[in-house]
Amino acid sequence: ESHENGDETVSIAREYASKHVDTRFVKIMMDGNPIVSSPSVSNLDKNRNMDMAHIMEKNIRLNLRKLDEAGLTCKVHAVGSGAVRQTLNNFAALRKSNSNRPRHEVAHCVSVDPADMSPAMHFITQFPPPNLGSNFSGLVKAEKLVTTDDTACTIRYTSATSANMASTALIDADMAPTLQSILDQKTLRWIFVGGKGGVGKTTTSCSLAIQLAKHRKSVLLISTDPAHNLSDAFNQKFGKDARLVNGFDNLSAMEIDPNGSIQDLLASGAEEGQDPMAGLGGMGSMMQDLAFSIPGVDEAMSFAEVLKQVKSMSYEVIIFDTAPTGHTLRFLQFPTVMEKALSKVSQLSRQFGPMLNSFLGGSGRLPNGQNMDELVEKMENLRETIGEVNGQFKDADLTTFVCVCIPEFLSLYETERMIQELNSYEIDTHSIVVNQLLFPKQDNPCEQCNARRKMQKKYLDQIEELYDEFNVVKMPLLVEEVRGKEKLEKFSEMLVKPFVPPQ
Repeated sequence: ESHENGDETVSIAREYASKHVDTRFVKIMMDGNPIVSSPSVSNLDKNRNMDMAHIMEKNIRLNLRKLDEAGLTCKVHAVGSGAVRQTLNNFAALRKSNSNRPRHEVAHCVSVDPADMSPAMHFITQFPPPNLGSNFSGLVKAEKLVTTDDTACTIRYTSATSANMASTALIDADMAPTLQSILDQKTLRWIFVGGKGGVGKTTTSCSLAIQLAKHRKSVLLISTDPAHNLSDAFNQKFGKDARLVNGFDNLSAMEIDPNGSIQDLLASGAEEGQDPMAGLGGMGSMMQDLAFSIPGVDEAMSFAEVLKQVKSMSYEVIIFDTAPTGHTLRFLQFPTVMEKALSKVSQLSRQFGPMLNSFLGGSGRLPNGQNMDELVEKMENLRETIGEVNGQFKDADLTTFVCVCIPEFLSLYETERMIQELNSYEIDTHSIVVNQLLFPKQDNPCEQCNARRKMQKKYLDQIEELYDEFNVVKMPLLVEEVRGKEKLEKFSEMLVKPFVPPQ
């Protein structure tokens, strides 16, 4: 970023953005210069309290405001305390005007004077010592300020968590290779587990539910995948009503049938045992086909059924075992889908109003006892509920998404696509579970095993490089299927205790 006011950067970001290129991230070099692969150095002024800036203060403020308004995430390269102080002030000003903008970062900050730290900011780990990892004594003697590009000394800024906080500064330790952070985050209400088909989503969601049951009073595991596997995983039959999992007193599970959910909505108000569309003849069939033709309506109605049941329950945390990636992404577009569904119904009502009136007569009801106005009203009420839940989904304190993949090209591609989509929906995701990893012994003569391990390592290295700020959990390929309570419990332990491969 070297432009004066940020407009050119925003224009370039929009021009080159595509499904293959994510241009929503900008790094601003405020002061300091990288001198090797990780450290940076900055010259101080004669008073030793201000840095040699690469960009004027008024320009950094203008740049940040323009980039912030455009929804771009900025990492400001700030080494000395003067540059850090300016950046802190600018971030605080941005968050006072709008607390829902993207998260920004300050990189290479080695220390902050306590007098500069407002009560709105706090640290969760200490800064590393200035000589961490290398001998910087020569640079220090030469009156250079040196920092290291270590995750532990990056300040992260998130939206305000209370009315009197303009910004919150967190210093992250290295991301642990477990899902322990999810267990420790007591505020979580909704947890989604998703990924490409066949990568172990159900096994992961069941195992995570088992671990959560050890820390929460009540846990509900829901399958929204039309090809339900919860029953197979636990060796227990589940249906559309929540049922306790055998061997647990605080873990329940349910499987939602998307098509059944649509039928339930269409049949609402019909007499028992009667075809809800029988009274409309060919027109009823047309309405049913219309309902099923709306893109994403199966996932939408599946979620509608979930909300209807969950609202009457008091589960502390709810885990969704979602359908494969494409279905899951449509599932998260539920509010938009409902808008389309309602517009379709309104359009149908306008086009076939005279015909409907001839069916309704003076009773105001369809021949099967159903009332069109009541149906539309129910959908409107449902849309309001969805709007409320949609707000919760965008709250990182309440919702997170766990991505599941295997170390192969297609799975990695689907994972990246899903993470980009989740970012566009403003849904938090910071955990990736990599399943089916091979760990052959060094003297293993199996050529196929060694070749596959080599291939897996290539994609695993890419995952670790691409998602260095994620909790990347590495799970081994086991010799037996993970089915039944005992095997799921054993597998779940590896989600919170890193797997140690054999030598």
